[in-house]
Amino acid sequence: MNTKENHNQKFVDVVKTVKTGDTAQIGLFAILSIAAIVVVIIVLRRRKNL
Repeated sequence: MNTKENHNQKFVDVVKTVKTGDTAQIGLFAILSIAAIVVVIIVLRRRKNL
């Protein structure tokens, strides 16, 4: 139950950050996650081609 409360607190913190308008940090996070997904796709395609 304690971990669930911590998780909820983190979610609340994220929502607060979003509401504050810290768009630079959110944009950076989005770019990093998209880049990670793209890298995974490229690696998987190369392995299939080999």
